[in-house]
Amino acid sequence: FQVFVDMVLQQEKTGFFIWVIVGLLLNWVLQTALGAMELYTGNRLNNRFIRSLRTNIWRRILSLDFKRLESTRSSDLKMHLADDSQRAGGFYKEQVSDCFGYAAVIAVQLLFTLSIQPRLTLLCLSTMPALIFINRRIGEGARKVNDQFRKIHDPYYAYEHHSLEMWKEIRLQNAAKPFLERFYAYRRTFAELGFRNIRYWLFTEIFGDFKANYLGKAWVYVVGVFFVINRQITLGELLMLGQCYESLFNACSQLQDRNRILRENEPYYSRLLTLLQEPVPASHAKKEVGAEGGVLVAMRDVSFAYVPE
Repeated sequence: FQVFVDMVLQQEKTGFFIWVIVGLLLNWVLQTALGAMELYTGNRLNNRFIRSLRTNIWRRILSLDFKRLESTRSSDLKMHLADDSQRAGGFYKEQVSDCFGYAAVIAVQLLFTLSIQPRLTLLCLSTMPALIFINRRIGEGARKVNDQFRKIHDPYYAYEHHSLEMWKEIRLQNAAKPFLERFYAYRRTFAELGFRNIRYWLFTEIFGDFKANYLGKAWVYVVGVFFVINRQITLGELLMLGQCYESLFNACSQLQDRNRILRENEPYYSRLLTLLQEPVPASHAKKEVGAEGGVLVAMRDVSFAYVPE
């Protein structure tokens, strides 16, 4: 962009035009290759991570003591295997691999922009605190909604499973009305939470468009035009800085979005960690008792229960 504006358009050195075309073509090839490599490796690692995580969840469930299993709904365990582990897979992709990539982009583009015009770069970066603050507020609100979603999902799935399993008893006892009323209550709650979730999604979309078009692109050129007028940079350098800063700003914005997503999905992660960090009961020592020679085995004053009650 700098060569095209400064050399070809302003100085009319048309010989440089072929280098502009070759540069744009090489840029497209490099971006396509890196995108394909990221897509392949990211999905491969993500699928392996989810498989390993679900295997560990199964092992932990099978190792829990009877008291813990008796007090846990099967729907809760199913949520751990399905929704929670899927969200954790998203955590691995978004919070680990993506963050490393965006951090690398920020480091490279920051060096480019500072080398072009340090003062202009620092002025453009002055919008970052507002970006962080707004993303944090949106993420905190969405986290509370998701926490309520997760809390209501567990009893709802248990109720749904119980209702479908016991449909004969419900019909014979003419108990359909209270079951329907309970179903309506659950769906009303889901509708209210869904509306609140859509509201935060709308905030995210509106703010995303604002920060992409105004805090990012437009802000660079609004500030940079004064540097061009004072001949501190050329027009081509401003365009190049605008391209670099847009990439830098988008990477910072994506990191902030990952932080927001982390806050939104925190209820799913915390419940999964609670299960995986539960202590495994020590196995009781076993003694072999032989029955040869007419040995009599007697049991006196023996009691057993899953729960104290």
